[in-house]
Amino acid sequence: MIIGIGIDILSIERLRGVILRRGSLNLARRICCPREFIEFKALPRIEDVQLRFLASRWTAKEAAYKALPFPRVTWKSLDLRYMSNGRPTLHYISRTTEEKVTLLLSLSGDAGVVVGVVVVESKSTK
Repeated sequence: MIIGIGIDILSIERLRGVILRRGSLNLARRICCPREFIEFKALPRIEDVQLRFLASRWTAKEAAYKALPFPRVTWKSLDLRYMSNGRPTLHYISRTTEEKVTLLLSLSGDAGVVVGVVVVESKSTK
C-alpha cells in the first residue's frame, strides 16, 4: 500500500553556490550517511563528479523526507545506492521501521536541474 509520495527539484547552480559557501566536504559530511561519506571521499576531486554525487543525494533525500510519514527522518538516515544496472535505490536506515517500508526512487537530470520522486510503500499487510 502506498503511504507517501514526495518530489524534489534542485537547481545545479543553486547547489554549486552552497558548495562554494560551505565546501563540498562539509556539505557531504552534513547530508551523507556514513557509507555515502566514505564513497564521497573516494571520488576524484573533480567538481562536476562531486556536484553530481551531492545533487543526486540531496534531491533523493528531500523527496523522501516529503514522502515519509516518520517524524525523525534525517539526511543521514537515508542511504542512496546504485544497482549494477545503474538504477538508484534508497534505503531508510532505522532499527524500528527498516523492515516496514520500501522506498521507490526515480532520479532524472537535464537542463541544469535534478528531479527526484520517492514513493513509500508499506510492507505490512494490515
